[in-house]
Formats: sequence, C-alpha cells, structure tokens
Amino acid sequence: MDGNHGTENVGNNRDKSAKVGDAHSNKGSSESDRTKEEDKGSAKTKYMSCSGHKGEVTSNREFSTKGVTAAEGSRFVASDNCKNSGKDGNVATTGSYASEIAEHYNRITTKSYVERKKSSIISIRNMNNFIKSVLFNLYIAKNDRVLDLGCGKGGDLLKYKKIGISYYYGLDIADKSIDECTLRYNRHRCPFKADFDVCDVYHSTLNLGRQFDVISIQFSFHYSFESEDSFAATKHNINEHLLENGYLLLTVPDRDVILRRYHRSKAENDVTEKNNSEQQTKSNISFGNEYYTIEFPANPSDRVFGNQYYFHLQEAVNECVEFLIDIRYLVQEMKKINLLVVENTNFMSFYNANSGKFAGLRRKMLPMRLNTDEVKVMELYRVIVFQKMNGR
Repeated sequence: MDGNHGTENVGNNRDKSAKVGDAHSNKGSSESDRTKEEDKGSAKTKYMSCSGHKGEVTSNREFSTKGVTAAEGSRFVASDNCKNSGKDGNVATTGSYASEIAEHYNRITTKSYVERKKSSIISIRNMNNFIKSVLFNLYIAKNDRVLDLGCGKGGDLLKYKKIGISYYYGLDIADKSIDECTLRYNRHRCPFKADFDVCDVYHSTLNLGRQFDVISIQFSFHYSFESEDSFAATKHNINEHLLENGYLLLTVPDRDVILRRYHRSKAENDVTEKNNSEQQTKSNISFGNEYYTIEFPANPSDRVFGNQYYFHLQEAVNECVEFLIDIRYLVQEMKKINLLVVENTNFMSFYNANSGKFAGLRRKMLPMRLNTDEVKVMELYRVIVFQKMNGR
C-alpha cells in the first residue's frame, strides 16, 4: 500500500541485531564500505539518471544504457540484470499468474493525496505505513543501500528519504508502477541515487552487480510461494544480493490467521445438499468483513507451494491471486543460506510492542483508533526479519 508519511528519527535497534550477530553498525566488509563511499559520492548529484546522465531519473526500461528490452513471448521487460530461469538455469517463461498479477496492478489508478485522505480504508493504510515506518527505523541505517523487490508505486520512498539511505534499487512486475515510482522519486527530490527496472522478480535470476545492506519486500513475498521454482529463484536473488550482516525485511500474509478463519468459515458456512441421494459440498469458501474478502477456490492442502486464494481489499486490491506462505519451511530454507530470524510476529503484536517507543510517530500517523473490522484486516499480516550471518 502506498504511503506518504515521514518517519521518526529514533535510530536503529542495535540491541536486537546483536542478539543474532554483529551490530548493525558493523555491517559489511571493507569492500562494501568502499562501494558505499562510491554511492555516497554519486548521491551528491540529485536526480542522477539510471544511466549516469544528469537530470531527472527515468526508469531503466525507457532510458538506461543497461539495455532493457522486451522479453520474447512476454509482455514484461527484462535486461541483463533480470533473466527468467527455471531449475538448473534452464530458460523458462514467467510464472503462470505473472500476467494476471501485472495486469491487476497496472489497472490500479494512482490516487491523489486528497483522495487518499478521503479513502474508506485510510486507517488501514495509515496502520500499514506506521508498521513499515517502525520496521525501517529499527533495521535501516543512514547511508544504507536498499533493494526493494516488488516496490510498487514507490510509496516507501519518503520513508527512505527521511532515514537518509544512500542508494535505492526498485524492481516491480508492473510497468505502470515503475513509471509512478520514478515520478515520485523526482517529485519528492530524493537525495539518494536510484535505479528502477521492470522485472518479474519471483521467476527471474537477478544479477544487479552489487550487494545491499537491506532487502525490503513489502506485501509481495507471497508470490514466491507459487511454486518450488519461484521460491528457489527468490532465495537465490536474496542470497546473491544481501550483504553479510544485512537484513531481509518482509511483511507477509499470516498463514495461521488466514487458515484459522478459513476453517471457522468452512464449519459455519459449508452447505450440504442432497441431490439424488448424493451429498454435494460447497468447495469455494470465502470470508471477510466490510473491508476485505478472501476466497479459496479449493480446499487448502498441506503442500508447501501453490496454495492459492483470491484477496480483495476495498479500494486497493481487487480479487488478486495470492499464495499461502509456509513460514516454518521459509525459516528452514533461509537458514541454509545463513539467514537467521530476528523478528517473526503478527502485525498487531508488532504494533503493541513498538507503539510506546514510537509514540510521537504513532500520534502523527494514527490520529484515530482502528475499529474492530480494521483490526481484523491488520491481523492478516506478519512482520518477518532475517539477518545474514557469516559464511555463505
């Protein structure tokens, strides 16, 4: 979800990072420090374009000398930085739902600040932005370099500007989102250097030529659980581009909450009818409230991948396919590439744990208390943070 709120300068959660590994201030090696100095140098010139020309930044797909071209047989663009691949490096098409997802987000029109303030889900948007602002303040430091996978329309750019990052790379499957993200970067006069690409980040092998202090994936990581291949590609991209001691910041659907509500709804609403002495059971189960609806086209199984459902959020998401995330499997697989869990908690628990420390920001961003149905929406999500430890 888009947000244009600033963040409160309260520093990083160094004590928390020390529980798992080195303090945040010690992230990176001498090589990464050298690269960061280079980034800071290039950031001195505002609006450096992706290809190094002076002037306003233009998205790579339109401008950059990196040579972004349309991939054969696909409506998505790809460059030398973004290669579609399957198992063993074999070339593969993008995910089976990639076109549907891209078209969904391309259809969403950009709302003005006034329109967003009048939105029926303004409190939900504000809470999402408060959660992300707190998350970023805890784990992103000044001069960090951030890779934003599934960056959307750039709703977090002002948060990064307030923190003072030195470099930003935004990737998204929807070309219109990248266009809007680029416009926002210029409109907000962000002082950090930035690159933008259109790419299906969950079915592609990325080669961005650098590593990052932080990889941020906000409200899109569930697409990696479409298949074993999509998860493998995502894990590879994270491992290759996250610096040692760096952080992976995720906001994801909470599988446990969703399945608990599914089973409750199934028990209450399954309709069994007798037809020619045979019992027929309704398989499509939907549940929600005035703000959201979740519908499962089939009973969710115990399999790790491909457990799909359709999610609708008033004024934001119109019945877009999503996938359940097996968090236990995720934690196990991330451990194999030396990413250990720092934070794993439901949105409301995360809010309750941090609202006091960030009281000033809370008063600014959350002028009204959430009602019961709005809280039900927030409970659908989790915050998960990993830190990359020594050794690869």
